[in-house]
Amino acid sequence: MTIPSWFNEGISEYVSFPYYINKQNKPSLKQIKSFRELKYSTDFYKAQQEGYDVYSQSYLAVRKIIDLKGEKSIQNILIDLNDMDFYSAFEKNMELSIEEFQKLLY
Repeated sequence: MTIPSWFNEGISEYVSFPYYINKQNKPSLKQIKSFRELKYSTDFYKAQQEGYDVYSQSYLAVRKIIDLKGEKSIQNILIDLNDMDFYSAFEKNMELSIEEFQKLLY
């Protein structure tokens, strides 16, 4: 079971977000790095060096997942990893491919 770094970091950012950022200062994205290219922590570092705000992107993605399908959707994706790869579990639970979902973040 491999969980992409963007998903792990997004959950972490989502949980900690209320504690360190004023809710009126919600992050916004100027550009999005393909989620499929953010599998490992080294991918995060490289993307940051390229100018991407991957932590905000990951936070906004998890927030969008929860907004669209509810908090239980995070758990459902993780449970489905027992039987399928991450992006298949994501698509099953979100009813969108990761590429379609990514377009919703703009």
